[in-house]
Amino acid sequence: MREAKSNGGFMIVKKLAAVCAAAVLALGLSAAPASATAVEWTWRNQATDHCLDFRADVGPYATDCNNGNYQLWIMTPGDDPTAMRQVATRLCLTVRNTVLTMKPCLAADQAALWRPVPTTGPFYQLVSYVNPLNCVGEGPDRRVKLVTCTGGPSQQWQ
Repeated sequence: MREAKSNGGFMIVKKLAAVCAAAVLALGLSAAPASATAVEWTWRNQATDHCLDFRADVGPYATDCNNGNYQLWIMTPGDDPTAMRQVATRLCLTVRNTVLTMKPCLAADQAALWRPVPTTGPFYQLVSYVNPLNCVGEGPDRRVKLVTCTGGPSQQWQ
């Protein structure tokens, strides 16, 4: 009997450890130092005045700005690469096979890291950490795509 109770206690500790590990992974990633504070950003495209958004049935896209949680992105400011986590879904903007998608934020996923690189005025290019030649750009169909960085207005975000 004593062995069964001891084993049961071990199983509870084991389950608790698994839950804690999952919680740490669920908190997501940030390549910035622990002292850096994450900030909510809304990304407005220079060419179209549309905001970066996401819907499960469409994927990342740009639409009229409404200041809703689907257009708010949590990022850590600074020179270090950072995740772009959407407030509404808690998913991160990620590159998979050169396509932008939204995935759970994982600390080891470098494809979910971005660098907001200042351009002219208040604008930035959202540059992929995995391939710094690729940026987030809005296409004519309002789809947001990974494109070769050229500095054009459709790749400029405020």
